Amino acid sequence: MMKPLYLAILLGVVGALANKGSRCLSGKFTSGGECCKQCQPGEGVIKECGVTQTVCAPCVDSETFSENFSHTERCQRCTQCTGLMRMETPCTDANDAICACNYGYYLNSLTQRCEHCTRCPEGHGMLMSCEMERDTVCEECTMDTYSDQESSREPCMPCSTCEESATVQECSPVSDTVCEGVYLMMHLFTES
Repeated sequence: MMKPLYLAILLGVVGALANKGSRCLSGKFTSGGECCKQCQPGEGVIKECGVTQTVCAPCVDSETFSENFSHTERCQRCTQCTGLMRMETPCTDANDAICACNYGYYLNSLTQRCEHCTRCPEGHGMLMSCEMERDTVCEECTMDTYSDQESSREPCMPCSTCEESATVQECSPVSDTVCEGVYLMMHLFTES
């Protein structure tokens, strides 16, 4: 008769311990059996749980941060955006700063460095603009389009049509159509 009673008590103790562990979010206990407290985001551990309970302190906004609930993580130093990096999102007590390349630069995924955005040469236009993690994508100007300048922002432009005058020069990938009236005006201004 003692065996069933002993078994019931043993199962009850094991079940109570299992429940106690599932309710303890840190999964750690003080030497006295109390569940170790977790510091919330924006706070860091200054004394880890052991004989006594976890001791937390606020992180210093713009200097240190802690993003997670933890019973071991201390406040970490904020990332400094230097060189070709600018701060996109500032550091707070609960989130690190987010840095991005300066305008006119992109983050090269192979080198993990900021590189100057490519400028499309004459005869090519911007297909996709340079963004934080992508260089400029250029396309060759084809039939009825042109680009007469080096640029990282300008697309291939549609060629002009000479509706009321004769064509002096056909459109090419690097120059627009030149119409008779415009051609004469250009020569007058360049000669004077």
